[in-house]
Amino acid sequence: DMAEKMLPKVEEATGKEKLNHQQDERTLSVYLSFRYPEKYYIYKNSFYTGYCRLISIDPVSAGKKYQHYISLAEDLKNNYVLKKDEELLAIHKSINPNLGWDDTNLIVQNIMFTMLYQGNKKYTESLLRQFAEIADNYFEENPFIEERYHFFNEFKKREKFENADWPYFQQLGDKINAFVTNSLARARALGNINHAKGLSENPIENYCENFIDLIFGKDPIDVRIDRFIMNVPFFSDSSVSELVGQFFPDKYVFFNKQDQNGIKVLGIDIKAKRGDSFGKKFVKYNEAIT
Repeated sequence: DMAEKMLPKVEEATGKEKLNHQQDERTLSVYLSFRYPEKYYIYKNSFYTGYCRLISIDPVSAGKKYQHYISLAEDLKNNYVLKKDEELLAIHKSINPNLGWDDTNLIVQNIMFTMLYQGNKKYTESLLRQFAEIADNYFEENPFIEERYHFFNEFKKREKFENADWPYFQQLGDKINAFVTNSLARARALGNINHAKGLSENPIENYCENFIDLIFGKDPIDVRIDRFIMNVPFFSDSSVSELVGQFFPDKYVFFNKQDQNGIKVLGIDIKAKRGDSFGKKFVKYNEAIT
């Protein structure tokens, strides 16, 4: 009865005629999942058939698919997520608020979604189109993004380092997220001048030397990143990845702790090897997401 009453309103709101109120498995899954989120999963046929292909089993006939989907999702949850992936659970807990109910099913749904849509070009393009619609408002509400872009365009000019003093480098404390969000890291890296390694006995000249090498050096970027981290005290992996991303915004993106957690959740393999330096991981990450 309720569906029949709602139908005219839906037709009016959508501008579509001749709609019906047939309740399919997907619709029922939404009702059940919203009412009993600890027991049910939101179902979509493309998820179901895609997951069947992924684990090499045949889909069942219509009318039985949702129940089969639930059993597959429960198997994934109980035998993999809960038993074998404490790190994933910890990441999920750090990102999502306490919802007041067991949201493990939500993790499983997200895993299936990312596994089946990751690498889907049409989906990625769809996200980009959606962002394009709000991009102007987003950048207007977050002016620091454009401000930092212009700051680093000026900061990285080679001639700037010819007469640079310590306050010139201390400006980075307000421009690097790793320092903005961590006052101790900022104080260590940019409080009193540190003794950066270099060819000079003058610490400022050594800072200039290392920044020039990072920006203009001839060695591969991973080598320059690792050398900078080794030579300049208290500039962490995260802060240096931000520097490189800001110096070369058309080539590289940041690779910080959130990004490292993100690729684990999304199942993106950057093909890092044991013993890889941060510089190598940074390059592999950027290659994996482009």
